[in-house]
Amino acid sequence: LELGRAQDSIEAGRAAIEAAEGAAERAAALVDMAEGMRIRDRFDDGLAALGEAQPLAEQAGAPLLLSHLHHLRGNFYFPLGRIDDCLREHRAALACAKEAGSLEAEAIALGGLGDAHYLGGRMRSSHDQFRKCVALCRKHGFGRLEVTVLHMLGWTAAYLNDMRGAVDYGTQAA
Repeated sequence: LELGRAQDSIEAGRAAIEAAEGAAERAAALVDMAEGMRIRDRFDDGLAALGEAQPLAEQAGAPLLLSHLHHLRGNFYFPLGRIDDCLREHRAALACAKEAGSLEAEAIALGGLGDAHYLGGRMRSSHDQFRKCVALCRKHGFGRLEVTVLHMLGWTAAYLNDMRGAVDYGTQAA
């Protein structure tokens, strides 16, 4: 998936499901497969894979995997315009990230919450979530995540009529 080969990642996920030993491995393979499906706009298939993965991840007691699963499901709901579902899933991702004690997963979930609020047109709430995400990224060195979210601070600042802030955030992102 990181190489831009979504279809190959789906096939790799299928192979991983076949080789999985236990609920956690099977759940992780299903989540990985769903990631490729999201990129390929296979929303129904991806949501079905996540639906199959969730009880397995819960059975395995894997809060970090569940955080990733909920975040990904929220990302499926974003382009479908399912605002309430998107927000619910990103909130669940944040709760699971905190349970897992993963600051990086927490930052990812905050970015997802920013997206969910953005989708709902709640720019102040969106901006606040993106700001928390970027602050956490900067504090803990999650630079790769920071650059994927930083430009959204610029967009939301513009909606909040903070043009200087929008330009500053945009420049930082660039």
